[in-house]
Amino acid sequence: MRDLSLLRENWDEIKKIETQLLRKMTIFESVEELEALYLEFRHELEITEPLYRDERVRYLCELQERLGTLRCKRPGEIA
Repeated sequence: MRDLSLLRENWDEIKKIETQLLRKMTIFESVEELEALYLEFRHELEITEPLYRDERVRYLCELQERLGTLRCKRPGEIA
């Protein structure tokens, strides 16, 4: 239990180091990391996909609308 207490006490420092490491990653390294996570959790993702499908579709529609709004607001561009 001591290890967990130590982890909790230093959580802010751990998050700071994690953020620094993530900022040093290239886009290619980030994609590789995402792929590794997907492969690790693929089975669980496939099992739970039907449970979260509607929520994910709503989120993607909202994201598409927001991106469309940003595209229209770019200076010097015609919508």
